[in-house]
Amino acid sequence: MCFSLCVSELRCNPGQFACHSGTIQCIPLSWQCDGWPTCEDESDEMDCPSITVDQRSRHGKESIDNRHSHGRSGEAPHFHAGSGEKSLPFSSPAHWKVLDHQCGGANQSPINVDRKTARRSSELGAFVFKGYNTAPAGAWSIANSGHAVQVNLGSDISVSGAGLPAVYNALQFHFHWGKPNGNGSEHQLDGNQYPMEIHIVHMHSKYTDIKVAATDPNGLAVLGFFYKVSDTDNTNYNTIIDGLQSVSYSGDSVDLASTFRLDSLLPSENLLSRYYRYRGSLTTPGCAEAVIWTVFEDPIPISSSQLSAFVNSVHFSASGQTEVKMQDNFRPVQALNRRRIYASKQASMNSGAIPALSIVLLLFPLLAIRLL
Repeated sequence: MCFSLCVSELRCNPGQFACHSGTIQCIPLSWQCDGWPTCEDESDEMDCPSITVDQRSRHGKESIDNRHSHGRSGEAPHFHAGSGEKSLPFSSPAHWKVLDHQCGGANQSPINVDRKTARRSSELGAFVFKGYNTAPAGAWSIANSGHAVQVNLGSDISVSGAGLPAVYNALQFHFHWGKPNGNGSEHQLDGNQYPMEIHIVHMHSKYTDIKVAATDPNGLAVLGFFYKVSDTDNTNYNTIIDGLQSVSYSGDSVDLASTFRLDSLLPSENLLSRYYRYRGSLTTPGCAEAVIWTVFEDPIPISSSQLSAFVNSVHFSASGQTEVKMQDNFRPVQALNRRRIYASKQASMNSGAIPALSIVLLLFPLLAIRLL
């Protein structure tokens, strides 16, 4: 019986190869047997004739830059297989370095924020939030980008201070989550993954084009906040939750019913000085290593029903395509390599880290005994 395979083939257009399993459904037929696995189960490279590395380089997938583009948001909207072909769902991050060489760089995000190895920095003080405490005039739009739910902001919202080298203007915020019974934050804290994470994307004030900013190591500043499940709804999220039903499919976009204070989405002001800092990248292709990351220590409470609204009501797929729910839309943690993680003046430091002076004091009695 070929039931599962035959059904898979029926969901793809002529000129496309149907992956046997996984969330990537259809890829261009020219990508089959080209030496670069794209399907999660690598079925596109099964039963293929052997090809050499030199032959593989002529198949074109390594020059995929023209198959994705960057919008004002600072993250690639989605993989597209080409004109008239279905888009590829957010998936298979292990192969991203094939799709875009920057995704295999040494300074990639997200990471595990390991507080045992973090260094305290006296430069990481309070943020200056401008425009966060007012509900601006005009409209904000909510959109399904094909890999996340994103809210596009207006002007006059910015952050500075806290060790940032400049003023950074807010562009948008978006969310990453898991499955109904699984966590889905991109970053981890001491190896712990949270149910969801929000990224508030800012661009250096000297730039007006996100593509130009993404070429500068100081071009972008992203604030990341974790979520935790609470017993009651967080009513500050009602406007966003209500908007989800209008952006169920990739490409959907509507204006929110109203704007609101951006800081109403965040932990209380006294907790915003507790954070960790490192240099990294965007977390979708092209993975530009142009981000000053701030990951905040204290999670935001939302109810299980609010989390479920994200996990169960939004799709990777566009309207009219085979429905693929948008779940696990996070990139796994990447190697820290030689980078350093810095803790703000008020952030917690893991008790597993023993200060150097303490080590000396612990060893001193042993040394004294040996000298007697």
